[in-house]
Amino acid sequence: MSATVNTNYGAIVAQKNLAQTENTFNRTLERLSSGKKTINARDDAAGVAIAGKMEAQIRGLSVAIRHTRDGQSMTAAADGSLKEIHNVLQRMRELAVNASSGIASNVDKDYLNLEMSSLVSQVESSSLTSKFNQIQLLRGQQFSFFTDIDISGSNITTVAADMAVTTLGIPMTTVSIGGEVAQSSLDNVISAIDNALATVDDRRANLGAVSNRFDHIIANLQNIINNTERSKGIMIDADLAIESTKLASSKVLLNGGTSMLANANAQKKLVLTLFNQ
Repeated sequence: MSATVNTNYGAIVAQKNLAQTENTFNRTLERLSSGKKTINARDDAAGVAIAGKMEAQIRGLSVAIRHTRDGQSMTAAADGSLKEIHNVLQRMRELAVNASSGIASNVDKDYLNLEMSSLVSQVESSSLTSKFNQIQLLRGQQFSFFTDIDISGSNITTVAADMAVTTLGIPMTTVSIGGEVAQSSLDNVISAIDNALATVDDRRANLGAVSNRFDHIIANLQNIINNTERSKGIMIDADLAIESTKLASSKVLLNGGTSMLANANAQKKLVLTLFNQ
């Protein structure tokens, strides 16, 4: 057995192993405290890059879902206004049928015509004041909605809905039912209102179809987000069962390594016995 004091090889080896164990212990603590196995790029360079792309996709799709819901709210607002216009047109038709009954006198027709005039004004007012986020909905605009990560994705466009009384063909000059209007002309009034009702129903059907499509788009985007989140989680989330096992093992190795380092340093004290004798 050689007795040297300048080089303590056993202590050097014990110190090296102890440093490696301490590094493993600290990284395990990081993963357990953060819940992630990929904390820094050095942990998994490729995984960090891939996870970053997935995060961008998830955020983009989340915004797309929000946009889709906003679009659905817009179509619901437009449909609600169209429903009220539909109700007004139905009342206008009732008045026209009442005026053409053959029983109403000219005075009665004038009374009915007062309400008809008010209803026509209401249709015009609804077409002007129906807005969503300060955007007019019922004056002939088309609306496009993008339902993907960016504007190169799926584009949904609604049909133009112009509910101005002149566009619907129901200005007061056309639907007047006053006493001065000939009985034979009242059929034309009813026909004009029927055509307006058909236009409103067509636009409502289109908006309903778009709203239903939005439901499917939201479900599909949510499905993509869920699966992308799952894939990203597998890549960067820590397995707590594995990490807790590593933590217990590292604790044992730390205690053992510290003890061995102390023993390696203590061996050099044996040299002193040579001088004592």
